[in-house]
Amino acid sequence: MHKPLISIIIASYNQGQFLDECLKSVADQVYQDWECIIVDDASLDQSVSIAESWVKKDQRFKLIALPKNMGVSYVRNKGLKISKGDFFQFLDADDVLSSNKLNHHVSFIEGDLITVSGSRYFYNQEGKNHQRIIGKNGAFTEVVISRWDQTDVLEVFKERNPFVVSAPLFPRSVLTQVGYQNENLKAFEDWEFNFRCALKGYKFHHIGYAQDAQVLVRLHSSSMTTQREEMLQRRREFNYTIRSNKDYQAVFGYSPTLSDRPLYQKGKTLLRSLIPPLFLDFTRKFSGFLKRK
Repeated sequence: MHKPLISIIIASYNQGQFLDECLKSVADQVYQDWECIIVDDASLDQSVSIAESWVKKDQRFKLIALPKNMGVSYVRNKGLKISKGDFFQFLDADDVLSSNKLNHHVSFIEGDLITVSGSRYFYNQEGKNHQRIIGKNGAFTEVVISRWDQTDVLEVFKERNPFVVSAPLFPRSVLTQVGYQNENLKAFEDWEFNFRCALKGYKFHHIGYAQDAQVLVRLHSSSMTTQREEMLQRRREFNYTIRSNKDYQAVFGYSPTLSDRPLYQKGKTLLRSLIPPLFLDFTRKFSGFLKRK
C-alpha cells in the first residue's frame, strides 16, 4: 500500500527559543513518511543555526533562509512551491505536533477531503502537558466540522476561522484548484485560504481526539498581538479580499462597493473618532464667545 508523503511547511521568524522543540515534535512523529521544509524569514536570532543542525541530522529537513523579511504568506508559499508531498500542512515555529498527529490523519485520508485534527493551547510557562481548551481573550481552538455538515459550513467560515493554522491536512490538489496563500494579507491569511477551499467545494472533516494526535499552540509573551485599530484594519482587509472572490459572490450574492474598501473604512472610523472632540471644542469656544457678548 502506498504511504503518502506529507509536507510540513514551517514559517520561522525570530522563534529560535522554541524552534528546536517544534522540529523535535516533527522528528518524533509515529508516521515517518514526511518532509519538513523550514523557511526562515530573515530571522535576527539563532533560528537559522538551529534549523541547520536538524538538516544535518536528518535529510528530511530542508531549510530555505530568505535574505530579507517577506511576511508569513510569502514564506509559506515559498515552502509549498518546493514541496513534494501528496498532502501538506502548515506549522508555526513556536507550536508543536503531538506524536500521533500525522498518523491519525493518514487513517482518514480519502480523495480530496481536508482532514482536521484536534488542537489545544498551552502557556509556555506551564508546558505542553497543561493543555487548555480556551486560549487568550477567551479564544476557542476550533469548530468541529464533519464532511456531512454542508448546510451552513460557509456561514461558519463567514463568521470565523474554524481551526488553528496547523490543524488541517490539505491534499495537494488544493494548490491547483484554490491556489496559494494570499500574500497581500497581513493577518487572517489562513482563514482566507480555508474559506477559499470551502468555496471551491472541498469538505473539511474533524478527525477527533485520538491519543497524542493534536496540534498544540503555544501562548507566550511574543505571540502575535496587535493594537485594536490595527486588528480592525486587518479584518477590513480580510473582509474586502474574501468578498471580492467570485465564488463568494456567487454563494452570498454580494459584491464589495467603494465603501467596503479598507482605506475608506479606516477613514470613516478616523472621522468618527475626530468629530466629537472637534464638536465639543467648537461648542466650548462658541459658549465663551456668547458670554463675552
